[in-house]
Amino acid sequence: MKSQRVFPQSDTSPSNEWPLLARGARGNAEGNTCEKNEGGGISVFDDGSAATLTRNTCRNNSGHGIAAADAGTDPVFRGNRCNNNGGWGINYFEDASPLIAPDNQAARNEAGQISPSP
Repeated sequence: MKSQRVFPQSDTSPSNEWPLLARGARGNAEGNTCEKNEGGGISVFDDGSAATLTRNTCRNNSGHGIAAADAGTDPVFRGNRCNNNGGWGINYFEDASPLIAPDNQAARNEAGQISPSP
């Protein structure tokens, strides 16, 4: 998926939560903007998910900017910017194993910047 702007504010989805959801995905999400959502920005989860997230901007969301969860989830995060989110800028948990490149940027997120720190 390549886009200039995806899911701004209330144009997201009926629930306005986790607007760009990669479930079991193996493709690319590049150049998207996810902002002002009631949930998070981009979520990658479920066994077998190996999406690549590149140069996405996730800001001003009530949850995490980018999150990966579940064993067998092995996404790649490169060059993303996650700022001013209510959770972590970039978060992974529940045995997810993302590759988080050093060119990701996270600032001013309420829970922290990149968890756990690479």
